[in-house]
Amino acid sequence: SKEIRFDIDAIPSGYGWCFPKKNHLSVGVAALLKDNNKIKQYCEEYIKFLGIEEVISIERHGYQIPVTPRLDGFVKNNVFLIGDAAGFADPLTAEGISNAILSGRLAANAIAKANGDTRLAGKLYETLITNSMMPELLTSMKLAKLFYGNKMARKFLLKNYGQRFSEALTDIFMGEKNYPKDINQKIKQKMKSLLF
Repeated sequence: SKEIRFDIDAIPSGYGWCFPKKNHLSVGVAALLKDNNKIKQYCEEYIKFLGIEEVISIERHGYQIPVTPRLDGFVKNNVFLIGDAAGFADPLTAEGISNAILSGRLAANAIAKANGDTRLAGKLYETLITNSMMPELLTSMKLAKLFYGNKMARKFLLKNYGQRFSEALTDIFMGEKNYPKDINQKIKQKMKSLLF
């Protein structure tokens, strides 16, 4: 396979991916709900689904990605938690690099602005996270719950808005758009327009 692909519902409450590399494929599955006991089986089934019949060699790597922000703060004993350490991976996609970079920049800005005052730096960082990243993460958490927790809603969304949904997620990854701040209001508006 020479194409990059994501397959929603390749496994229950998750997706599969296939990325061609120079002389191998990166193939995997991500389960975004807690019931992941069969992840190895799901990956084997996904490889068959892709039509891969002969596997010359295989390396297995598995990681638990923290997709829920910490509840006990993001600064511990003058250590600023960023990225996965703070639980900043996107709950909808489990992508974490962009939020790791963003949270690292926010930590650096807070430290620079505090001018040596470590308590002030911690407070500034917490405020920056609360005002800039948390609204987006909370929106993504709501979307992930709706998307992965409700198969009918997911099928409806992908069937009717799949291309627009993919383009919107791409724009969010590229930093060209943000998640809507009030997702509940957006969903209510969309449902009203569909019903009336």
